[in-house]
Amino acid sequence: MVEPRIEDRDPQPLYFAALDGWRGLFVLLIVLGHSRLSSFVPGGLGVTALMVASGFTVTISLLSVPSTVEARYLQQYVRRRLVRLILPLVLYLSISAIFLWMVEGRANFGEFLIGAGPTGNYYKIFVGYERIGGAPSPAHVLWPLSILELWYLLVIPLAWLSRSARGPALILLTALCVVPLLARVALLMSDSEKWLELDYIYAASEMRIDSFAWGGLVAIAVSHSTSSMLGTKVSARWLVLVGFALMVVSLAIRRPEFRESIRYTTQSISLALLMYAPTLPGSHWWKSLLAWSSLVKVGKLAYPLFLYHWFAVVVATVWFGTGRGNLAWQLVYWPTAAAMAAASHFLLSGIAGRLGGEAKFPCRSSVDAGRLP
Repeated sequence: MVEPRIEDRDPQPLYFAALDGWRGLFVLLIVLGHSRLSSFVPGGLGVTALMVASGFTVTISLLSVPSTVEARYLQQYVRRRLVRLILPLVLYLSISAIFLWMVEGRANFGEFLIGAGPTGNYYKIFVGYERIGGAPSPAHVLWPLSILELWYLLVIPLAWLSRSARGPALILLTALCVVPLLARVALLMSDSEKWLELDYIYAASEMRIDSFAWGGLVAIAVSHSTSSMLGTKVSARWLVLVGFALMVVSLAIRRPEFRESIRYTTQSISLALLMYAPTLPGSHWWKSLLAWSSLVKVGKLAYPLFLYHWFAVVVATVWFGTGRGNLAWQLVYWPTAAAMAAASHFLLSGIAGRLGGEAKFPCRSSVDAGRLP
């Protein structure tokens, strides 16, 4: 029997169960951060973490593709990504609009459209989303997606063209890691009061895209280690220790000048190390924890949970005000977030699969190097 060529085999993409486990932890940080635990839980860290994870996912998906694979795979991949991004977003905004129309008699559709686009984060910074019935706009939470859209435009074509040579991707990703940090420092040195008040450094694309880029650098390292001996020369345990040490430092230093400049870089490096560690050989208890089935399931719901936890904030605030310590507020917030996220996922997963196709790519390695050992 003739051995099929790699591009003719059934596609088997790199997959890391631990990454879904990390996603589960990250999105829970965000959900907890917008509850009454916001004083104790760093929800902003969860946002940065999801940025790093998204940067990793997109880049590793394309860098693990052999250079001989035809361009039609890229078209399928882009279509699948767009469908899985847009369908839940459209459903989320539609449900939010219907809810606000029913209870308040109006919904700002113009803001919804802006929030779903690549400039939604700048609208948040310079204009601000309208509060309806005392509740924040459902579009307010969408600003990280604006940066994600820019990341797609920059990295998808570059990663595809760099499959056989990592140089161009490595240069661009390194620049995207360094330049935003320098820009944040420059703004704070010029007029820190102005930029901190605007929240520009926290939400602008050119200020925060480095978190995606750090995830991309991890993807290059993982892609290289699965086809070389690099993975056997790096200690996963030390990566975890260094990663958590950097995380503690980033949370412990409370000075605004640090928090709005170096903190994002420190946290991104920390998260990049923590994501790289589970892909290395060896058995560790924390790998088993990250691969825990319940946590992985939460990770697979990360995107709809990110959206609908904010819908739950809107619903609970419209009905019970801003008192997040109020028991009624909590009893609405948690079940609504969980139920809506699960319903959206199961409702749209089949539709997204039919519209977007599978777009899975064959790995460079003949073994399933992406799975946890």
